[in-house]
Amino acid sequence: MRNYEGPALMVFEGVETEMMADLTVDRSGEQEEWGGTLEAQAGQDLEGLVEHTVMVRLPNGGESEALVGWGSKEGSARIIGNGAAPF
Repeated sequence: MRNYEGPALMVFEGVETEMMADLTVDRSGEQEEWGGTLEAQAGQDLEGLVEHTVMVRLPNGGESEALVGWGSKEGSARIIGNGAAPF
């Protein structure tokens, strides 16, 4: 398994939000899968992003789309990666 913990940008409809990310790549199946959690630094409401696709951008320049599977009004979101992991 590969992990990334650190700063990230979540981009939705052209708006960038600074986040802290805790992401993991799982290679136990036939395909590489990645996902994890995002925490908004400003405690923003992420509940409205559930079932929307966002872009996750890391400081190393890596970026990838992810589906928001769960979001809270306190600024937490659970994401499911789409395509190659950005790390």
